[in-house]
Order: sequence, then C-alpha cells, then structure tokens
Amino acid sequence: MLVVGEMNTISLLFLNKYCKDGCGLHTFTDSVDKEQYLYTQFEPDFCHYVFPCFEQPSLKATFTLRAQAPSDWIVISNEASIEDEAKTAELA
Repeated sequence: MLVVGEMNTISLLFLNKYCKDGCGLHTFTDSVDKEQYLYTQFEPDFCHYVFPCFEQPSLKATFTLRAQAPSDWIVISNEASIEDEAKTAELA
C-alpha cells in the first residue's frame, strides 16, 4: 500500500521486554553520582530490541524519534536535534 513518490506515514507504538543480556538498551547506575544512565551501541543485530527496524532496502526512509523522559534527564543522540537544525537553517 506504499505509494512511490508520495509521503507515506507509518505510526507505531513499540513495547518490548527489557533484556539483561547486554543486547539492545543498557542501563547503568553510577556509583559516584548515583544517577542512572541509559545507552545503546545499536549494533545492527540488536537494534530491533529497542526500536522496530525494517530490513528491506526498498523501505528505507527518514524518521522522527521522540523521547519521553523525566524532566531532569538529558536525552542525546548522534544526530542533530530539530532545534539544532532550525538554528543552522537560520544561520545559512
């Protein structure tokens, strides 16, 4: 039902059990500051534990990721945030 050349939208709610085997999402509580840290290496074989992945070359697309987190958490990514992209566009 995907239409080539048109914007196709897929919305997902993804729920998955947390694994304690080191695959996917990791949690760590620092013994010094007692803060909890979450991170992932996102190795290709394990990223589907954290987020739904389509392993079809013909289904490659951009996506928007939103994170719900406590207000005192800092959420970071290796991609620019929408706010960062907006600032860059203003400077151009």
